[in-house]
Amino acid sequence: MSRQINDVSDALIVIDEQGLIQRINPVAASLFGYACEELIGRMIRDILPPTRQNPSEEKGIVFEILNGRVESVYKKGLKKNGLSFPVDLFVVPNADGTYTCVVKDDTSRFFHEQIETMANVVLRRVLIGEKLEHFAAFILEQLREVFPFPLLWIGQYEKDEKGVLVLSSLGGLSQLAAPRTLFTHSDQAVHPAVLACERMETVSDEVADEHGRPYKMIAFPFLSKKAVVGVLTVLAPKEHMNHIILNRFENIALRLGMILQISEDQKFLRLLSTAISSAMNAVFITDQHGKIMWANEAFTRLTGYGFEEVVGRHPSFLYSGLQPPEFYKEMWSNIKAGRSWRGELVDRHKDGSLFTIEQMITPILDYEGRVTHYVAVYDDLTARKDAEGKIMHLSNYDQLTGLPNRSLFHEKLKQILLKAAKMNECVAVLFVDISNFNRVNDTLGHAAGDQILKLMADRILSCVTSKDWIARIDGDEFAVILRDVKQPDEIGDLAHQIIRRIQEPIKMDKDEIVLGGCAGIALFPYDTTDSEKLINYADMTLFKAKKAGPNSYFFFSQQLNNEIEERLKLEQDMRKALVQNEFFLNYQPQVDLKTGRVSGWEALVRWKHPQKGLIPPNLFISAAEDTGLIVPLFLFVLEEAVKQLKAWNKMGYRDMTMAVNVSSAQFEDIRLTENIQNILKKYRVKAKSIELELTESLLMKDVYETQQILTHLSDNGVRIAIDDFGTGYSSLNYLRRFPVNKLKIDRSFVKDIDTAKENIAIVKAIISLGHILGLEVVAEGVENAKQLHLLKRLDCDSIQGFFLGVPMSADDATLFLQKKNKAS
Repeated sequence: MSRQINDVSDALIVIDEQGLIQRINPVAASLFGYACEELIGRMIRDILPPTRQNPSEEKGIVFEILNGRVESVYKKGLKKNGLSFPVDLFVVPNADGTYTCVVKDDTSRFFHEQIETMANVVLRRVLIGEKLEHFAAFILEQLREVFPFPLLWIGQYEKDEKGVLVLSSLGGLSQLAAPRTLFTHSDQAVHPAVLACERMETVSDEVADEHGRPYKMIAFPFLSKKAVVGVLTVLAPKEHMNHIILNRFENIALRLGMILQISEDQKFLRLLSTAISSAMNAVFITDQHGKIMWANEAFTRLTGYGFEEVVGRHPSFLYSGLQPPEFYKEMWSNIKAGRSWRGELVDRHKDGSLFTIEQMITPILDYEGRVTHYVAVYDDLTARKDAEGKIMHLSNYDQLTGLPNRSLFHEKLKQILLKAAKMNECVAVLFVDISNFNRVNDTLGHAAGDQILKLMADRILSCVTSKDWIARIDGDEFAVILRDVKQPDEIGDLAHQIIRRIQEPIKMDKDEIVLGGCAGIALFPYDTTDSEKLINYADMTLFKAKKAGPNSYFFFSQQLNNEIEERLKLEQDMRKALVQNEFFLNYQPQVDLKTGRVSGWEALVRWKHPQKGLIPPNLFISAAEDTGLIVPLFLFVLEEAVKQLKAWNKMGYRDMTMAVNVSSAQFEDIRLTENIQNILKKYRVKAKSIELELTESLLMKDVYETQQILTHLSDNGVRIAIDDFGTGYSSLNYLRRFPVNKLKIDRSFVKDIDTAKENIAIVKAIISLGHILGLEVVAEGVENAKQLHLLKRLDCDSIQGFFLGVPMSADDATLFLQKKNKAS
């Protein structure tokens, strides 16, 4: 068998049913950057990892394919040097229970498809008059899909300044070329981008980072008619920039230069842009007098006339006579004035039959604004009407409940408010949330969850009248528009009625489920006359209702509006704070009760606002989670914490953990594991030294997804701790399944442990449970010696709290460490 697969020119890998590699031919080993003997006995997931779109099999993408969980997902392989690359994968079961995987490097096809798509989009945007600065960011986003390098940026050559102005940048080192940065000859070292534009050729330079790692910085000019219209600059590890990658970037720059050249000829640009963008439809071009100069094949097929029969004629020979003269008078009045015109009309086929079209006529103007040509585009509506109806329904209606979706809800609200303003009517918007639905969905499964959502939609519908309007705007959120409201009491009564209906028991097989509901209400025109603001107000009021607890509803108030404005200002300040390094870390020690030594630290982020001073974490953390800023903030905290841990390691303080809090927003970041591994690799810190702290509610939000992510992190050595244990909702069965290393007893149980017997019982039970499951147990919030001695007597492993040490700066933490621990 080994000789057989060695003689095959394709890359072949034979694995057993557990995913262990049994045999591999040299072609496959070389493809992944290994020698054959390095891969024999390793898991297939090491080189063909699971997909992030559907991480359902920890054994790798091979078993996702075998189990039918992955169909048309784009598959990626992982080389020895850590780079991923696209592959075409085919799996064949063998008679002996093994599987043969046929792997082909799909990099070239992926590259060409991605670049072709990018080029087509850029071409369309150039044809409608956009400049490089408008789509530079789009080009970088597409290139980043193919080349995940630390820095890519596009600049515009400023001839008068003799320099290059950065239009857009992307990558982990994008701060090195922030937008609007100008590189000129006045800089100490002339940037390769400046030289590339001046020399009109590719220019490269070698640089090194703070760790001495070599990089290649290469600038590729966009050439257009012997002029430079822009430049693409790439910063990549030296070993990753081979001649193949170099040639590809040069081809991209050449292609973009050719596309951008089109914009220099405005007359040709406008004529060509209209014709090319409409090539699938019937198109004809006339001179300024309206006589047809050119028509495409689609036009001759639609009308039945040949090319020679239409050239030189006025398009009026197609008129059916069904449109009145005023129709054509209005049309010509618009296009002669240089304005585009669009409308539906009925024309007559050569055989005399009628057909309905949508026609768009665009005047082509010269540099002085005079009409030189007209471009007409016909769209036959006959075949499209039915398809458009289906597409409109799919795009505007929720497929589960049949209700309008968020998009249609927004449009409908605008229409209703316009009418209400004319009629001087009051309109109410209610946002309704189904409380605890996610918990039921996770427990009973998505099929049962779908049934419940359909039932909830029916129950809410039963509460409104035919003149009112209801939509499903999110997973378990609905919106109701009440028209012509006479008294505010009506709205409160309706909200109460909807919540009562939601609360009615639901029978699911042998189970009976009771859910709750919350509602947020905003009124037009009293709260606002703007539809978007009305939606925001209802949404924010619903958020307040959910915070207040199940089965409550609130009306929007000016006080809440002030809170919203303060929140928005806080979010804006946070974005600046991330750039201006206003965040910093404090560290709180965890002390081993048996040895008295510091066993670990918890990294706590702090924000010193330049005007407001210290901002409480409970304010900015929740805002960061709502806006997505929690992801860059988490990466800042993690990197600072790992950097500090590395500094302590160098001082001889080892065998300590560094805990970092993780929110649910991080779990929605598909690069969570990759980012953690990159930071650990950067500072050469062992993964087992890092501890991610998660709350019980986060664990239970999506049990299956969470288990997959935690298992992947744990397999890579990262420790997992459950924070505030005992305050959330969890199952011992799930707790057993999660790869958890530590339980942290919530401070609310520790607070009165020296006076409340029930708290002692709870703490004792948690410690016993943790030890039975083989977990370390830490008590938070220890504030006095009595609490410490009680916890020690209860066999708690470690403690954390103000009695031992408040959160402190890195310098103070180092002094604390020197007193408690002896360097090794």
